[in-house]
Amino acid sequence: MTPEENFHANLYKDPAALFRSELTRRLCYLIPSVALMIVWLATQDRSYAILGYGILLYQTVYGLVLVRRGVQTTNRVLTKFGTKD
Repeated sequence: MTPEENFHANLYKDPAALFRSELTRRLCYLIPSVALMIVWLATQDRSYAILGYGILLYQTVYGLVLVRRGVQTTNRVLTKFGTKD
């Protein structure tokens, strides 16, 4: 098994740790974005809003890329080590 496949197989051994790491990752993008929106409301400077939405857009696109990679790796693991019916 490759290191990438091993990593994905081990992700599901501790669901609480997986949830905590995902929550931390999401909050690292959400908190600055919300802060920029609050600054935009206070200053009415459009650049803060653009940057705040840009952070969320980046996080969404990057998350989709990671999901695609994860699904492909999980598919390889299941195909390689899955049981035949």
